[in-house]
Amino acid sequence: MPVSELNVLFSCHSLDDFPTYHTGDEAEGILAAYTALWHPALIAAAGKLPAWIQASNPPEQLAGRLIAVPQVVQDDMPGFFFSQAEQDGSRLVTGIHDREHIVNAALDALRADSEHEQPEHCETIDLALAADFLALGFCYLQTELLTRRMRYMSSLDEAAFERSTVAAARAAVGGNAEETRVQLSAAFNALFESRGYFYPVDAYFLDLTLIAPTTIGAALRQELAADAPMNVLLSVATLEKMAWEEPATLSMLKAGLEAGTVGLIGGVSDETELPLLPREEILRELQSAGEIYRRLLGRKPKVFGRWQSGLTPVLPQILHQCGFSGAMHFTLDGAGRFPQADRIKSAWVGLDGTSINAITKPPLDAGRPETFLALSDAMGDTMDHDFVATALFAHWPGRASPFYGDLRRAAHYAAVLGKFTTVEKYFADTESATKSAEFTPDDYRCSYLQRSIADNAVDTIAAIASVWKQDAQRQSAETIGTMASVLQYTPCLPNKDEAQGDGPLRNAVEAFAAALRGPTTIGQTSTPGYLVVNSLNCTRRVGIELPKLSLPPNVGGPVLAADDSTGTKRAVIEVPPLGFAWIAGGSPRQEVAKSRRGKPSTIAVDEKTLQNEFCAVKIHPQTGGIQSIHNFRRRGNLLSQQLAIRLPSPQPSWLPSEPNYTIMAVDSIEVEQNDSTLGRIASRGRLVDPSGKVLAQFRQVVGLWHSAKSIELEVELISLFAELTSDAWNSYFASRFAWSSSTARLRRSLHGCSAATNLCRIEAPQFVEIVDGDRRTAILCGGLPFHLRSSDRMLDTILKVRGERAMKFRLAIGIDVPHAWRAAQEMLVPPMAVFQSGRDTPAATSGWLFHMDAPNVMATHWSPFIETTPHPANADAAGNSTKADQIPPAIARSTTTAVSPSVKRPFEAGRVAGFRVRLLECEARRGPVRVRCFRQPTSAERFDLDGTPRGKLAIDGDAVICEIGPYEWIQMEARW
Repeated sequence: MPVSELNVLFSCHSLDDFPTYHTGDEAEGILAAYTALWHPALIAAAGKLPAWIQASNPPEQLAGRLIAVPQVVQDDMPGFFFSQAEQDGSRLVTGIHDREHIVNAALDALRADSEHEQPEHCETIDLALAADFLALGFCYLQTELLTRRMRYMSSLDEAAFERSTVAAARAAVGGNAEETRVQLSAAFNALFESRGYFYPVDAYFLDLTLIAPTTIGAALRQELAADAPMNVLLSVATLEKMAWEEPATLSMLKAGLEAGTVGLIGGVSDETELPLLPREEILRELQSAGEIYRRLLGRKPKVFGRWQSGLTPVLPQILHQCGFSGAMHFTLDGAGRFPQADRIKSAWVGLDGTSINAITKPPLDAGRPETFLALSDAMGDTMDHDFVATALFAHWPGRASPFYGDLRRAAHYAAVLGKFTTVEKYFADTESATKSAEFTPDDYRCSYLQRSIADNAVDTIAAIASVWKQDAQRQSAETIGTMASVLQYTPCLPNKDEAQGDGPLRNAVEAFAAALRGPTTIGQTSTPGYLVVNSLNCTRRVGIELPKLSLPPNVGGPVLAADDSTGTKRAVIEVPPLGFAWIAGGSPRQEVAKSRRGKPSTIAVDEKTLQNEFCAVKIHPQTGGIQSIHNFRRRGNLLSQQLAIRLPSPQPSWLPSEPNYTIMAVDSIEVEQNDSTLGRIASRGRLVDPSGKVLAQFRQVVGLWHSAKSIELEVELISLFAELTSDAWNSYFASRFAWSSSTARLRRSLHGCSAATNLCRIEAPQFVEIVDGDRRTAILCGGLPFHLRSSDRMLDTILKVRGERAMKFRLAIGIDVPHAWRAAQEMLVPPMAVFQSGRDTPAATSGWLFHMDAPNVMATHWSPFIETTPHPANADAAGNSTKADQIPPAIARSTTTAVSPSVKRPFEAGRVAGFRVRLLECEARRGPVRVRCFRQPTSAERFDLDGTPRGKLAIDGDAVICEIGPYEWIQMEARW
């Protein structure tokens, strides 16, 4: 009997309760069974469209029907249905969930039924056209489901749609491809018009093809060859591998980018953990990656995105100022934590209030059939809530579901459910998001620690700490190099290729010393001494050793305290911000600093107590840790400290249990150093588990300098017998801190800024500050990023996890420091003193070159501005500067300047004609910043991080005035 009906069984009463909840093979079986029946040979044979029937109420007459039964439905069908179908002579396709196999089985059934009839020559049908019919069936089902999901009744002209579809099927069977496409276009347009009845504006599909080093070959080239808009998520590391190993793929990618059919998403070299990096390091990462994109692809990404977790609330401002037009506010590794907005496209608002348009919901998995079974739900949700309906699909090259292929095929005929586009066009063509997505810093958590341990990485913590130390060294070298450059009009910056360490910094100080000598005209004698240079924009009190110098005969000037009573010459020096202090040699002598009461004093009062003008530190006699810290302005213990190993709980993971820590037991306590400038007490001991077993041996040194508000803490793990597990947040070696008040609030560092936090697992490489009323105690981490708040009054700073080779660690404790981020800066940038065997003695013992009046603002970068051509307004006919080189003696307001103000320099190209600086507001305060210069500027301008001008700045005498907002990061340039 010939086929007269094409049916599929669904286990629902109407399309209103269509089962969109199935997953895996069940979901694939439902969609495959329905869409397979839309093969043109089957439609031409039946002369009508496929229809679904209720599995719970099948028709009584089954003769002449070709029925596809999804496996999930077959399991619930009564047994008599199959026997009746066999008796009636109907054809059943059962037990198959793959669409291609269902199509083949249905065509085989069609051929069997055509033995006594004239068979249709389905072998002549073009495979691509046959696939278009399957796509039409998929779109028809989804349009009907979406209509009901949007609470409308179908407005599809069923008769016209059926006529066009049947005519197209007969044309396809007859081999008339042109007529087939004409009729298919009419059918797809009918569906598009039906969707327009309840959603008349554009809906968008974004294809996100994920690229890894293992997927840059033939599969990706096949995706790029398809005539459909797509987007690639591509890191620099993968791009460079593609250029080296798959140049053909790179050529196709470039062609797609130039044609506008491929969108580029990326921005970083690899999966660097951005939330744990300094701001300048993030900027360098984006800029260096952008240059590689531009070199290999001819352009850099305009839309930021990354694979692994690593979003941070400072990104919107950095991305916006680096020229990005959009961002992907999600990651794809399923690790870490990031907040989700209630709309797919939102204005992602950063820490400082800057916003950037972003896709703020994770993509749909285009490789899973359940994505497309429930597509009407996803589209209905975005049409209900988003001002522009959008669906983002992610997949690996060649790994997409066949139903995703249906969507892409349908898009060639009409945007039935949505139109595919590139991310660049999407952000350009759609209106900017009107709803903002504002998240707190605590909404973001990275997974770097867990992921590194799972990958058996080495030195997980030390690697982050090293980045912060290197960044601080680099910034300091650049700043001092800039100070040298502006003094001698010639660029004098550290070589970027120089080895890490203090070499570049020391060279910069040497260059600055030479620059000071160059223009000096004052001084009569040649005297050895030390030049101490301060690269930070705050006054520093630094303790240094002076092995080659006899200490000055009198304490005064920049020297706050000095001592050589123990044979080691030390001094505490006050150095102006962005300036210098000169310590000239003198006759040998002993000089003892005076206490506040005018009596001679040393820092170590006894073998268990350190004390200076601001605080007293007591060492615990049984543990060797810090028993208490007191300042002299208020009563009470500020902080206590111990070392400990956190052990895995013996209880099963599903049972609640208290953390298990070792006990700190001291073997010896001794005063290691003690004079009027520095006191150090060293403790040695063991870490013992509750059963009495020794798991580690330690040495801890507590140091305190004269006039210092920071207590130095050096920890050495002499031996470790415990085996740390892969559960890094529950198995580690740490320095534990305790305070008295359970109501104390915590603040943490966030890329240089200070932000409140309520997290238990805290990521803060610079500091964690304990705020208890007017008491502020800062734990200065020195780049150690991971901390666990184990109770209301305790914090563990993690020093060592599994795979960590470091055995020595350095911390500090700031007592009532007014700005914790400043103290953190000082800890990372050690004082740099350069011995000068002979030079003209300057009239000034200290001075500054730049100064900022806002204590809440940090300078993160300084560089000289190098003129490329002479500035006509500032040069006379002879080419000499008439304005830029006038040096008002700003330093001389408090001391005599070491730089002659009367020096004239040619203002030709290649010479330093000003400076650039990036300023960061760190404490969520708004206000003006006055950047004073030792040489009067003539013009100043503000720029984005990519160099885009943002307007002129006001100049008042020797100061450039700039308004800065909370947590804002700005770049300015001043010329002389």
